[in-house]
Parts: sequence; structure tokens; C-alpha cells
Amino acid sequence: MKNVLNPRSRKAHIVLALVVITAIAGLAIDRSVEASILDTITARLTALAVPNSSSSIGSTATPNRNSKNDDTLGTPSEKFIFGEIVGGSPYDSSTRIDHIFTFDPQTATKTDLGGINDIEPALSPDGTKIAFVSYRDAPYGSGSREDYRKLYIMNADGSDQRIVHTGNFSGRVYEPSFSPDGNYLVYTADFNQGSGIYKTSLIPNDNNATTMLADQSTCASIANRGTTGSRKASGRAEARTNWTGFDHPSFSQSGSSVMFGWEYSAWNIYQVSADGTGNCTKLLTNDLSTSFPPEARFSPDGTKVAFYTGSEILNGLADRITTLHVLDVASSSVTDYLADELWSSPL
Repeated sequence: MKNVLNPRSRKAHIVLALVVITAIAGLAIDRSVEASILDTITARLTALAVPNSSSSIGSTATPNRNSKNDDTLGTPSEKFIFGEIVGGSPYDSSTRIDHIFTFDPQTATKTDLGGINDIEPALSPDGTKIAFVSYRDAPYGSGSREDYRKLYIMNADGSDQRIVHTGNFSGRVYEPSFSPDGNYLVYTADFNQGSGIYKTSLIPNDNNATTMLADQSTCASIANRGTTGSRKASGRAEARTNWTGFDHPSFSQSGSSVMFGWEYSAWNIYQVSADGTGNCTKLLTNDLSTSFPPEARFSPDGTKVAFYTGSEILNGLADRITTLHVLDVASSSVTDYLADELWSSPL
């Protein structure tokens, strides 16, 4: 008789596998880190699941993530989307070339989505679009590659790649993420008008209207005063030039607010209104004792937030102690899990 896992056990095995992949995959997207032990890993996954279908990865038949009894979520019928170095040196950002790929665990098939020099992909909630950051306009061999970070979008199969204009704002863009309805992108940016959290509309005829949601002053009144912190970053954000101090923005489940990490005198996790009116709140009572941004992520039902903290990184090598944390939003209680050598965002 075959030993068949029941759906609950099967799901647990797959989720565990995703956590392991996430933990070893770090730096999956941003290649601006100069000397990391993880640069020796050829394919470094970001552990973002892409719905699978026989015809395309943009199928609208996505799992129901609001259902606790949905056995399709986390099964082998999903693909991964990730970034990989395909040319140049991983230690030289001026010559390095990155592409975005999908990987099907059922067929062990890796597919290049046909990019030029692209990083930091984010999948839309319906699985049909991918937002990403591109260096494609940066001159090869240029030491100022970071100056060419631009926001792009494409279909989930790699077609219709186009720039997302940001109105009167211009500068470097980092870590895009979709709103729950897919109509907006939120991201960190080092624009000439100021560093902070920005939102850009994808609604037709909205002319990519762009709004600043938070800057250095938005949450300052509730942040603990003190000397500005280390401005260090982990994973794909590490060693950014002109590090903005903002980290991994993402919408709440309702789309009414945006959560992000911010370092004032120390790292903490904040929320602001998604309509641009501010209304900043701090999710953690105490600031984080960490050398790195928390890379916070909401759970699918919005009731919990996963984030991590880490000790000092030495000489660009993986010499750190990290802890994974889960915050219960309603009670503000935090549960800790030891996760040594965790490099990428928890999901």
C-alpha cells in the first residue's frame, strides 16, 4: 500500500520546504551586495509562489488564500519566481547581469522570462502580472548602476514588459509590492524629492499617479529619539548606496494601510494610511535590537506579521545569528523562533 500523505500533512511538508528554501535562498533579487557567501549559490529563490497552469503561469485560477480548508495552497502545483545572475561577476555590480525566472517543481523546469537586467520581482494577487526593478538602461561596466533602478511591470509569462512612470518623481526604486486589488504598487524610493515610501497607480487613465505615503518626518513623532542608527541592511537590500532607511513596504489585507520597516534611532515596524494622509502607528512596543531591517510580511489573513532580527555581519560574510519572529497584531504578542543564517524575507 502506498504511503499517501493526507492534505494537511502534505501542506505542512510543502510549507516546511518553502521555509527551508527561503532561509537558504537569501539575496535572491538584489545583486548590489558585494561580497556575500550566498553569491556562490547560482539560483537563489525569493519564495514567492506563482500559480501553475498548463498554459501559462498567469492563470486566474489562483488558490483561495482566505480559505482555511484550501488544500491547493502550497502544493507542488505552484511555481517559484526568483532572480539569478546570468552574466558578469557577482562581486562587480557594474558587469553583473540578472534575469527573472520561474521554476516548476513538478517538472524541474526553469524558465527565463526574457528580461534584460532585472531584479526584485513581485507577483500580483491574481497571478497575471509581475512588478520588478530593472537596470536595463544602465551602461555596461558603469559604476553607477544603482542610479538606473527603474520600476517595470510585465505579464506573468514575461510578455509586455514596460516601464511604470512615477509622475514628477524620479530616482531609485526598490522592492515593489502590489495592493490586494492589483491596482497600485507600493515601494521604497530614493527620489530627488526625498526618500520614503511611495504608491503608484496602475489604473488605466490614472496616468500612473504617484503619492508619497511616508518620509523621514511621517513617523518621527512616535519614534524613539536618539542618534541615527547603523543604516545597515540585510539580504537583497545590503550595501545599497544612499540607503533610504525604509524597508519592504506591503499593503494590509484590506489595502487601507501600508506596513514597512524604518530605522530612526533603531529599527521598528510602522503602518501608515494608504491614502497618503499619514496616520502613522508603530506595531512593536519596543524597538528592535538588530543590525538589519526586519523585512516584515503580513500573513495571508492579516492577523500576524513575520519579521526577523540579526546580529552584526562581518566582512561581508555570513557570520550572524538570526531569529525569526511572529507578531500577533491584535494582542501585540511576539513569538520567537531561532532561524540561524536566515537571509531572505519571511513569508
